[in-house]
Amino acid sequence: MEGDGSRILRAIRPDSSGSRKWEMTGLPTLGGLLAIDSPCFPKCLIFGGGGVQIKVSACFTDKRAEFRVTGNGLMPQKKPNGFTLAELLISLAILAEIAAFTIPKIVLAQQNNTYNAAGKEAAAILANAYQLYRANGNTISSSTKGSAFTSYINYVSVDTSSSFDDVYNYTGGMACSASEPCYRLHSGGMFMVPNVSYGGSASTNVVEFFFDPDGRVTSGVQTATGPGKSIRLFLYYNGRVTSWGGTATGSCSSAWLWDPCTSCDPPWFSW
Repeated sequence: MEGDGSRILRAIRPDSSGSRKWEMTGLPTLGGLLAIDSPCFPKCLIFGGGGVQIKVSACFTDKRAEFRVTGNGLMPQKKPNGFTLAELLISLAILAEIAAFTIPKIVLAQQNNTYNAAGKEAAAILANAYQLYRANGNTISSSTKGSAFTSYINYVSVDTSSSFDDVYNYTGGMACSASEPCYRLHSGGMFMVPNVSYGGSASTNVVEFFFDPDGRVTSGVQTATGPGKSIRLFLYYNGRVTSWGGTATGSCSSAWLWDPCTSCDPPWFSW
C-alpha cells in the first residue's frame, strides 16, 4: 500500500440503495488505482484523492467500523475496554429477573431438605423408642398407648399450650394439651401424641404421632398445602414405622382406621 503515515478508513451508514460506503481520509493523492486485499473485502478498489468515497461489499454489520491504514494493510481499530452504562443497566435487569425466579426455588429446596431430614430423624426416634421400651422388659399390648414410648425419646421440653400445622391436605391447626402433649426435639421439630392405644395385637394395629418439622404454625390454619405442614407417623404393633403414604390397608388404632394416602404426606417428605 502506498502512502506514509497512518490513515483512517471509516464506514458510513448505507445509502438508500443499501450499499455501504467507505471513506479514506487523509489519503495522499494517488495517480492511479490502489488495490486492497482483506478477509472482509473481496478485491476492492480505492480511487486516488483524499476523502474520496467508494462502494464496497463488507462483512461488517456495525453501522460504524474503523480501520487504520498501515504498511501491512488495513488493521481494525480496538474498541475501548469496559461497558457502557446502558449495557450495565440491561445486564442488571436481566440478573434481577433471573434471581426473582431462581432464589425462591433454591430457598424452598433447602427448606424441604431440612424438613425431610427432620422427618426421617423423627421416624428413627420412634423406632428406637419402641426397641428401648421392649428392651427394658415392657410388653406391648392392645392397651399400649403412644405416650408409653415418650420416656425413651430424647426431647427438650413438654409443651401443652402451643399450636402447629395440621397434616398436608388438611386445614386447621393442631393444639398441644395436657391430654395430648407435645414433645419438642433438639432439631426444633415437635411430636404430638394422640391419646389412643393400639386397640389390638394384629400386625395392622398402630399408634399414631404427628410431627411438625419446625414445631410451629408456618402455613396458617386455613392453608391445606403450605410448605410447613405436619406429617402423620405410624408406629405398628411389630415396631415398624411409616408415614401415612406407607400404611397397610386396614391399619387401625383404638379410635381410627387408615388406608394408604400418598397425597397426605407433605411434599417435603420422602423415604
